[in-house]
Formats: sequence, C-alpha cells, structure tokens
Amino acid sequence: MRMLTRSLTLIAVLALALPAGLAQADDVVLEGTFTWSKRENAQNLPLKGTFTPAGEGKWTVSFDFDWKDKPNTYVGEITGSLSDGELEGFATTQNKKRKWVFSGTAEGGVLKCSHKEVRKGQDGGERLIDTGTFSLGG
Repeated sequence: MRMLTRSLTLIAVLALALPAGLAQADDVVLEGTFTWSKRENAQNLPLKGTFTPAGEGKWTVSFDFDWKDKPNTYVGEITGSLSDGELEGFATTQNKKRKWVFSGTAEGGVLKCSHKEVRKGQDGGERLIDTGTFSLGG
C-alpha cells in the first residue's frame, strides 16, 4: 500500500511539473508560417498554433515562434471554424504590451489570415497597422 501511495504521489508531482504549453487531448495543433511585412526582405518564418476549444465556434490560441533567435508565445482568442469558413481573433504578447488582430478563412483545415498590430493613435483611439500574413495547417 505504501509503495502504491508513493507511486501515485510521484505521478501527481510529475504531471504538475509538465510545461503548461503542452497540448491537451482535444487541442488542435497546426503548423505553418508567418510573414512579417514590416521587415526588409520579408520571409516566411515557422509558426505553431495550439487551439483549445472554448465553446461553440470559439477557441483560445497560443502562437509559438522564434523572433530574433528568441522563443515567443502570443496568446489570444479566435472565433469561427478551423476547418471551413471565416475566422477572426486577437493575440497579445505575454506581458500584454502588444496586441495583434487577425482575420481570414479556413479551407480544408488550412487557415490563411492577415494580421495587424493594434497601436494607439494620436487621438487616443486605436489604429491598425498591416503587419503581414500567416498560414497554418495542410
């Protein structure tokens, strides 16, 4: 009995120690690329999106990518279908100092979106700056 208790305790401790970013069983993980159009010689860079169901046609999302040789994770929300149809959403840096909105379509499980950075305008409102595109899946 004591051995069983120790084993279960060890399993529980190891489960809690797993990184939070690991995908859950019902998550949808799509890989692809993004283009940052504000960069000279814009190129496609690797991007991974982990989508977690959050209700009918709603998802939380974690975008993982490297920028200037450093790992980055942006988190946000998305509404729409990941298989076919229109979709839109937003993602922020982990410290929430920067925000992007995106919209596009899903066709056969391939997401194609444009993204824009949200910045403060001179009038105190928000303005959107075109920053590029991304494609995930397929």
